[in-house]
Amino acid sequence: MSDSKEITDDLEIIDLLKVISSKKEKVWIWQNSGDRLVFHAQIKKIDQLSKLIHILPTATKGFSFNGRENIFLYSAEKLLATKLDIREVESDYLIFSLPKKIMRVSENFVDGLEFVEKENEDAHVHERTHDRNPIQGEKFIKVHLADLPPAKGKIYFLNDISQSGMSFKVDDVGEFHKGDLIEASEMNGKPLTTFLKGEVMSVRELPDSGKLFKVGIKFI
Repeated sequence: MSDSKEITDDLEIIDLLKVISSKKEKVWIWQNSGDRLVFHAQIKKIDQLSKLIHILPTATKGFSFNGRENIFLYSAEKLLATKLDIREVESDYLIFSLPKKIMRVSENFVDGLEFVEKENEDAHVHERTHDRNPIQGEKFIKVHLADLPPAKGKIYFLNDISQSGMSFKVDDVGEFHKGDLIEASEMNGKPLTTFLKGEVMSVRELPDSGKLFKVGIKFI
């Protein structure tokens, strides 16, 4: 395998993508256009004949890109990054041409991109109208996007809750984005008589959590 920072050999690029696919790695996909939306995805098919790569979103809500331009892929495990030449994109899949080149990047590559803000509780305490109460023990909440039925909801670990909002933990950065409207229909397996309704205010990476993210909700 080449030690060059820039990989341009088709066969080597295909081999690297095959390794990422076989390990079922969640790669990062993002678009530099307006508000940066970040998603996790997995490579599902590599067609060597047509030189097309098929990837699927790992989050329930799927992709939501603004056109096909300026979309990038990053592998945190292989430390590789490339700009994608998109052939087709829908909410539930994306197809791109085999990249002409892939760049090897350093471990601190994402620090400069600021995919997701790091959690810093003290820096945001002044923004709240009520103190959040940390959850004692394990409690769960079932959450769905407001434009979907409750049956589409998923169960998450509740992090904290107050009169004005709550936060919960997700393992996929693309599950929610700032501005999403959500509803919570169950808590600890029990249906809520009145759904909790809110707006996503933040998605922040939890330190030392094994790649978990905290979704901050403001009740509305």
